[in-house]
Parts: sequence; C-alpha cells; structure tokens
Amino acid sequence: WQNKKVFLMGLSIVTVNLNNIAGLKKTGQSVALYAKGAVEWIVIDGGSSDGSIESLAKVQVGRFRYISEPDKGIYDAMNKGRRLAQTEHILFLNSGDVLSGSLNCDTVSAGLIPVACSAGQVQTSIFNDSTRMPYCHQGIVYPAKNIGDFDIRWRLASDFDHYLKYRESICLNWIEQAQKSCVVLLEPNGVSQVQWVRREIEIFRICISRGELFWALSWMKVRLRKLGVRIWNFL
Repeated sequence: WQNKKVFLMGLSIVTVNLNNIAGLKKTGQSVALYAKGAVEWIVIDGGSSDGSIESLAKVQVGRFRYISEPDKGIYDAMNKGRRLAQTEHILFLNSGDVLSGSLNCDTVSAGLIPVACSAGQVQTSIFNDSTRMPYCHQGIVYPAKNIGDFDIRWRLASDFDHYLKYRESICLNWIEQAQKSCVVLLEPNGVSQVQWVRREIEIFRICISRGELFWALSWMKVRLRKLGVRIWNFL
C-alpha cells in the first residue's frame, strides 16, 4: 500500500500533543507562517482535557488536519501522523517545538535542519559517538516514501531504533537553505530528557535486539568511561 500512495510536493509537519495547550499554540503559530507554501500541518492529540481540542477546532491554517483519540504513546501518535501525511517529506515537531526562520517548503528536500535548545545553543554537527541518534529527530526531514512506522515497543528511544532500520534512506546532509536561515527551537524537559536513564537502557537493548554489536559495545565503552569519571570525581 505504501508504494502505491501518491505523494505531493512539499512538507508535512506532524505534531504530537497531550495536554500541552500552551505548547500546541506556540507550535501552531510558527507553522502558520508557512501556510502559504506547500506545507500541511497534522496534529495527533492523545485525548487532551486541557482545552487543546477546542483550540484545534479554531485553527485556520491552509492544509490542516487533526485527530484526537487515545494512543499507545508518542511513537504510536507519530505513526498515525506519518500515515496521514500526503507530501514527499515529513518533519516531526513535538508540541511546544517551534520552526523559526525561512524555509521554502515548496522545494524542501530530505536532510537536516539546525536545532537549538532553550538556552539558544544551535546544534550544527551530528553526533559521532555511535551510541545514540546521530541527530535529534525534530531536526530531520524524512523522505515519506522510504520510511515505515516507529516500533511502539520502545517508549523512549524508538527514534533510534527507527534510524537503525531506515538509515540507508535517511539523509544526514544539511539542507542548504535551512542551514543558512532556519532553526527548530526545542521545548525543554521532554520525556526522553527527564527519563534519560530509561532511554539509555532502551538504546542498549535496541542495539542488542537488532544485532548491532558494534553499537552495543560502543555504548558500553562510552557509558562505562563516563561512570568511571563520575566515580573518580566523587572520590
């Protein structure tokens, strides 16, 4: 079915939300700036009770769709958004993330967009320690035709598992126009940041489950080194 689907030019921005009306509005305001281009905004709400649904009903963005229903976590919601996407490229922005600057969605290609945390530090290089996602998924423009679902068994690090599965199709080159004039501002204190220990354990389990022994050994090496430094500093 996926191969028979006809994709349109442009960019689908998929936003997952659950009881974060303030963040949802902030994301929506940034997306609205691109509404005149070949962009569609898809919001997957997990059944919010804070007024998010009522707020979505009032959104006036050109190509906009939303659904609100219980889900099995953030990656299940992201899968729903991916399946609804009608364009050739997909960008996953969490509720509260902001797309800032200038990006021509009519001619956007797969690749990387700079991301920045609330402190304002812009990430302009990929990670190369072989123990995590090479880049934050909110900064990756995915090729819709060549990727499938995120595995919802992994609650905190399914983006890493997804990367290992589809890395041949995911472009890690900078989108030239985005590198010069665009940035994704990340909302702080996301679930994977707060529960970072559980995410780290999931990453190791993913490496083992996929037979990625090099990644697993690299993970152990880096984490044991960091643990040793902490113990040494404590002593």
